[in-house]
Amino acid sequence: MDLSILDWILLASFLIYGILCLVAALRLTREDKLFDSMVLYPGGLRREDCADPKGFMAFMRPVMLVLGVGCNLVALLYLVKLRLGLPKLASVAHMVLAAATLAYGFWMFHRAGKQFW
Repeated sequence: MDLSILDWILLASFLIYGILCLVAALRLTREDKLFDSMVLYPGGLRREDCADPKGFMAFMRPVMLVLGVGCNLVALLYLVKLRLGLPKLASVAHMVLAAATLAYGFWMFHRAGKQFW
């Protein structure tokens, strides 16, 4: 089965976002300070304005880890689905996993913005 351009975009988006989230989680653990990141901060908020940087880092470490693993798992399952095909139930489970991962991320970023800014 040939992959369309939209398949490649979706696959690359989940994979790249998952890798960026895992890198952010690793940097939060290693550096123990806030740093510039495309994926770490809730939309429109600056790290300089964070009221509780230590609390934010403790809150976001597991969030970034869950998002990174979830997005990479979605990308892997999407590739398997496109290449090998999946039974209908597995295909639905894959879509539910993708939606749940994105919903979790939106919800946690919303909570972080309200709690730490």
